[in-house]
Amino acid sequence: MAIFNCFIDLNIIFSSVLIHKALLRESVDDKEEYMSFNIMESTVIFEKAKFLFAGLWSPTLVVERTKFIGYHLRDTYFKREGLTLIDLEKEYPKCKFENDEDVVKVLLVYYAELTMMGKDKHMSIDLYLFQVADDLDYFNNMNWGSMLWDRTLGGLQQAYFGKARTYRDNMARNPSYVIKFSLPGFPLAFQIVVNTMLDKSDDEHAYTSTLVQKGHFTHDSMCKRTQLK
Repeated sequence: MAIFNCFIDLNIIFSSVLIHKALLRESVDDKEEYMSFNIMESTVIFEKAKFLFAGLWSPTLVVERTKFIGYHLRDTYFKREGLTLIDLEKEYPKCKFENDEDVVKVLLVYYAELTMMGKDKHMSIDLYLFQVADDLDYFNNMNWGSMLWDRTLGGLQQAYFGKARTYRDNMARNPSYVIKFSLPGFPLAFQIVVNTMLDKSDDEHAYTSTLVQKGHFTHDSMCKRTQLK
């Protein structure tokens, strides 16, 4: 998947329990550009520099788009507006692609929206992605780091917004009521930062990079790390 190749074979299990417990320990401040948490009696800062771990998000070179490509992929294979991820899943097997490259481009749009952006499947696919995916050189050198950071940070900051009152109101009527929320963006990066803190590494950046590249996260290790103080 070109720019996303490094994520395909990683043995990392997403832990919703760990994310939940970490978010409950957010420190209150007025900073909008990062989040801080009180974990293991220490302050953990989740900032853009930590999100852009191991340089995986940095474009290798600046590529300029010389012309407006339009919506060739959408118009050729789906022929309508408002295409959602669910629609794409249903219609993709029926598509008669003109060439293998178009197959890859459509899959890149799907992967970017669902896996990297964390978009709800019922929401419409960003038309901009259909444009840029048609130019693979430009697509692979976009500043994905900044784009994903903004969506990830926003999702974490809004995760519990308004949930406390909703929880109290519903618990009065239904003691078994459970609050649910979704996290757009790439919250796995936040999980890696929290794991690094729990492992008390001397060199956080190097440790995180090594674990990510070698895929050392396992289901058992994730379960053990959910016991936050």
